[in-house]
Amino acid sequence: MAVLRIQPSRQVARQPPGVLRWQTFPPPRPHPCGKTVVCGHTRQRSGVPATLPHAVCVDTAVYDTGWLTGLDVTNGHLWQANDRG
Repeated sequence: MAVLRIQPSRQVARQPPGVLRWQTFPPPRPHPCGKTVVCGHTRQRSGVPATLPHAVCVDTAVYDTGWLTGLDVTNGHLWQANDRG
């Protein structure tokens, strides 16, 4: 099975569908458009989202850590909640 990777020379709309669904974190390098890659599917068992200058992974493994993470993509603010609110 081939490893799928984000293709920096392509616009997001032209990325292979499998990359958009299953790319693991971190992406190899920034996309030339300068936008931030937001992904899940790579558990951050620490319960803390993983962030790079060009990417953020919001999968904080809620079923393992108890922390559910959301991201406001308009300003980069991360929100977290657990079973206690």
